[in-house]
Amino acid sequence: MHNRMRVLAGLVLIVLPRPLLGQGHWGITGEVGAAQFSGHAHSVSGLETTGHPAAASTWGIRLDHGTGRARLSVGLLYSTTGVEFESDDLVAGVKNLLTLLEISPELSWQALHAGACSVRFHGGMVIDRWSPDGDPARTALGGLAALSLEAPLSHRANIAVRWEATLTQSVFDDNDLPADFERKQGFRRRLGIGIRFSL
Repeated sequence: MHNRMRVLAGLVLIVLPRPLLGQGHWGITGEVGAAQFSGHAHSVSGLETTGHPAAASTWGIRLDHGTGRARLSVGLLYSTTGVEFESDDLVAGVKNLLTLLEISPELSWQALHAGACSVRFHGGMVIDRWSPDGDPARTALGGLAALSLEAPLSHRANIAVRWEATLTQSVFDDNDLPADFERKQGFRRRLGIGIRFSL
């Protein structure tokens, strides 16, 4: 955990503009979530068949720095999942085939503040490192948009609920797929809940 914190701190120092580093406040969020995937591959034979990572649990940690309503942050997300191929009538899959490690720098803005609660909009990029079982790892780049709600638990802790969507390159290489399939962009929907601590 301490090594991950040092890595995250180093990434934030790279991402944040130098004038902001001496201002504002810092926070760290630990989060669990559930993700669903679509896209990534589809059949070109006329059959409505798609291939994508299976639904999965996620674990994440995010370090942020805020000034006023704005926050800049870097997140680290981890998950293990399988691969599914599905049509209208059938779903076939292999479990525990993929490991995901994601880094996501982002900017968020407090859009609404009601009492001690706040709503934030988030936007940024994702760098997904997929490690298939038995095959070389591959990287997929993409974009992120999210909406979050924060409410206080204590003086220094907030509960945070986050709805997130990402659009990335396909997790598959061409040689991963049957001859009648082609790669396409991948879409992920994720719901997470966590606790943010002010540092």
